[in-house]
Amino acid sequence: MKVAVIGAGVIGVSTAYFLRLRGHEVTVIERETGPGLQTSFANGALVTPSMPEPWNTPGCWRVLLASLPRSDAPLQLRLRALPDLMVWGIKFLRSSNPTRYRENTVRNVRLALFSLKILQDLRRETHIEYGATTRGSLKLFRSTAALTAALHGTDHLLGEGLKLRRLSKDETIQLEPALTPIADQLAGAIHYAADETGDAHSFCDALAAHARQRGVNFSFGTSVFRLDVDSGRLTGVQTDKGLFIAEQYIVAAGSYSTPLLQPLGKGLFTDIRRT
Repeated sequence: MKVAVIGAGVIGVSTAYFLRLRGHEVTVIERETGPGLQTSFANGALVTPSMPEPWNTPGCWRVLLASLPRSDAPLQLRLRALPDLMVWGIKFLRSSNPTRYRENTVRNVRLALFSLKILQDLRRETHIEYGATTRGSLKLFRSTAALTAALHGTDHLLGEGLKLRRLSKDETIQLEPALTPIADQLAGAIHYAADETGDAHSFCDALAAHARQRGVNFSFGTSVFRLDVDSGRLTGVQTDKGLFIAEQYIVAAGSYSTPLLQPLGKGLFTDIRRT
């Protein structure tokens, strides 16, 4: 199958690589001069199965209401966006009940652990270097009560494969000596050994090189200005270097995906996802 991927960030490059492994003919269209030069360039590149909790925690509606008069709130609710967000917002709030929240947290940790395994397998198979660190992450606590509550809140995830270790204050300092100046403020920590970090730009560069060696075509310096539609189906990608035609299209253009897809309408987008 001939596939066009729009965007050469982490998602676009990874998608192109795995599609090629499955025998598809893949072209990646990217407006920059190389991979990972936009959203993925300075991305934090955190791979953290330790953070599977959805944003819509039980009682999140209180946070949303409190955010209305504040510009620095952790969750923002813009009144002008309410008409477009009404249906989605209702679903968002319904899913914040304790039962659904717990179910979705479990789904997230399963997906995160699966993604981590794929990344580790990819690293072993390709030997790419991107500054990966596999020391895990620390969640610090200033009170024993908060530490105990956090551990209790993760009990149902241990059976899913999430690994963690409770550390005393001394063990925390031993693992991370840089915390010594605030040792007297710490009650302990939770160490999530599986968490990883890395350089997203280096990852894109290294994986794109492997993808190119396997036959993926990269069209850098190519700006997309329109997606063509005929009889309800996407038929081509109009660029400043001409028309790209494929059997399937994947849009992985980060924040530029919305203006690119918006003219197509929600119905067409749903159809594209099904195919």
